[in-house]
Amino acid sequence: MRIRVSHILSGIGLTVIAAGVIFILQSAGAVGPDTSFMVRNPAWTGYGIWIVLGGLAITIIGRLIQD
Repeated sequence: MRIRVSHILSGIGLTVIAAGVIFILQSAGAVGPDTSFMVRNPAWTGYGIWIVLGGLAITIIGRLIQD
């Protein structure tokens, strides 16, 4: 069975997007522990947004390439 590179990149991109969303939610205090360096820290909201954008780029690239 041959796994296509486009599927791998799309999966990686979606995983990165999920991580970015978790960063955003944790920085807002919606998920995670009550005490963490990320909780209510606006810098981590910005990092999460950049991570989501990177994940979107990886996903789009994965969808555009054909093996």
